[in-house]
Amino acid sequence: MKPDPALTMGVRLGFPANRATRLTGGNLNRVHRLEGLGGSAILKVAPPYVASDPSIPLDPTRNRHERLALLRAAEVLGAERVPAVLGHDDDRHALLLEDLGPGRPLPLDEAFLRALGGVIGTLHRATWGDGDAALANPSVQATRHAIQYSQVPGWLANLGHDRSLGEPVVQLGRRLRDEPGVCLVMGDLWPRAVHVGETRWALIDWELAHHGQPLQDTAHLRAHLFLMDPDPRWPTAFEAGYREAFPEHEPDPDAPLHEAAELLARTVGAFPMLDDDDPRRPAVLARAVHLLDAP
Repeated sequence: MKPDPALTMGVRLGFPANRATRLTGGNLNRVHRLEGLGGSAILKVAPPYVASDPSIPLDPTRNRHERLALLRAAEVLGAERVPAVLGHDDDRHALLLEDLGPGRPLPLDEAFLRALGGVIGTLHRATWGDGDAALANPSVQATRHAIQYSQVPGWLANLGHDRSLGEPVVQLGRRLRDEPGVCLVMGDLWPRAVHVGETRWALIDWELAHHGQPLQDTAHLRAHLFLMDPDPRWPTAFEAGYREAFPEHEPDPDAPLHEAAELLARTVGAFPMLDDDDPRRPAVLARAVHLLDAP
């Protein structure tokens, strides 16, 4: 019988295991939980495309970017806020991480969201400037522009709106792709990236991390909080924690454009989360259009 590639990779990375279980729920990588006498670990292998949609190419070196970003984030935030890096093989685009165990959904709780905002604000403030510019990830920014920002006019046209309403989002995508970043951003701050365990919570899935613009964390989470529950208490709590940690930060006026783009991507775009008959869908689409149409 052919050896399980996940188990073989575990041995290569110094973690011999006797069981590999494919994990679901993510989009970008092939992810397994490896289990053996030494406990368990998470193995991530990056194909040269989005694992959930092979028609979308994606730079397989993203696991190297994730590793470097995790090491930097651990310096800034403390080891308890990110999984530990246990091993890597950059040539094979493999990354072995601490297994944080079972988690529960992101709590819609003002104290928790305030703490989360504080952690993200601390990350941005501590890495502000060009000291972490080596963590730039231009290929992932190019991909995001191609599959998200540049698609917004077409998505709007399909919904019966004027394509020109989405042109500012296309310009934002070009800015994020072409201009230097200002701080380390996680890049994919959504509910599944916040692992809430029994004794700690941590930020996971840093494949899209890069030296970029804060809005790709802050506005990204705003969009997903709205998808969970449109109650304004939740983004207000997050933003209060962020301001406490980073009081000097001036909000980016383009942040609503990213929020709208993410809402559209999760309804009519590349990574839909809501079925056509989901009762939340009209309100989400209306929110996206409002963000684009507001002065």
